[in-house]
Amino acid sequence: MMSVIKRTSIIALAVACIICVMPAQGKAGTFIVGVKTWTAMWDSWMGQNLEANAGGEAELGIGILAGPVLGYQTDGGTWSVSAAIMALSYFKQKMEMPDGGGGTVKMDADCRRMDFDFAVNYAFLTYFKVFAGYKLQTYKTEYTMTGDKFIMKMMGHIPTVGLAAVYPLTDSLIAGIQAGFLYAVLGDLKLEAPGQPDDSMNMKNGLGFNAEIGLNYIIMENVMIQGGFRYQQVQVVPDQPNPPKSSDRFFGITLGAVYMI
Repeated sequence: MMSVIKRTSIIALAVACIICVMPAQGKAGTFIVGVKTWTAMWDSWMGQNLEANAGGEAELGIGILAGPVLGYQTDGGTWSVSAAIMALSYFKQKMEMPDGGGGTVKMDADCRRMDFDFAVNYAFLTYFKVFAGYKLQTYKTEYTMTGDKFIMKMMGHIPTVGLAAVYPLTDSLIAGIQAGFLYAVLGDLKLEAPGQPDDSMNMKNGLGFNAEIGLNYIIMENVMIQGGFRYQQVQVVPDQPNPPKSSDRFFGITLGAVYMI
């Protein structure tokens, strides 16, 4: 946990440095402070593995990811930077698999996911932008079955690049869409179980995709509310011979509000 806090501090410091430097160069710009939530369905890589390897079944999980967002945009909107600390989360999924004796074993997955995002955007045409960013993503998932529990932990460093488009429908209503490719550098999957020594498993690096479409409505001069739909998929595959193809998929509704200074 301390390593996550240190990395988060570094990201926050980088954002603060960029925001401080830009005005010093004569660009007053616009500062943005707000909050964003993502209520999403969860199709987990573990559920996909159970279905492929053990003849199990996994229901579609559900949960929420939320946190503060910060941003800065230069006058004219050519450059902008943003950061999101999505540290409030809870996801749950139910699974079951054969027990070998004609019955089934039920398993519940309770996941705490945290995302720390940083991105730089450049507007190269009137309505289009390119962006590049970095995401630090952590998972802590507790699995419970027939009274037994075990925990899986994993961290990923995920650079991303993509395109975005914005278009004003009216003076106060703006439509936006963005899509980007991810490359997930995954750390070892750490396994913890009561009364047993900790274990770990190497994971392969994986590709991913992220897309979001939404509407932004300026309700007052400095206040904007946001709503949309987001889809994210990242490959999560153990580094072992002939592993099944699996990925974590999240998709659902985003809501947010920001104050522009």
